[in-house]
Amino acid sequence: MDDIVVSKKKMYIAYDAWKPLHKLIWDEHFLNGVPDYHLYYDLKNGVSKKRYYQEKNELMLVVAECLGIGTN
Repeated sequence: MDDIVVSKKKMYIAYDAWKPLHKLIWDEHFLNGVPDYHLYYDLKNGVSKKRYYQEKNELMLVVAECLGIGTN
């Protein structure tokens, strides 16, 4: 149970430091279930498909690090 609390605290700290695009991806895609294509085709987000997936990959690396998944 302590591991969950530590991981949750790490995620809160990381979230506060994320780029606005990372927060958008996390909030809309992972929390609200909005499909990827809705986010990168939405003109108000101002992001290309390529950049969206680059940023999403970077975000997933940070999340994996916070959760201790797939890292050594």
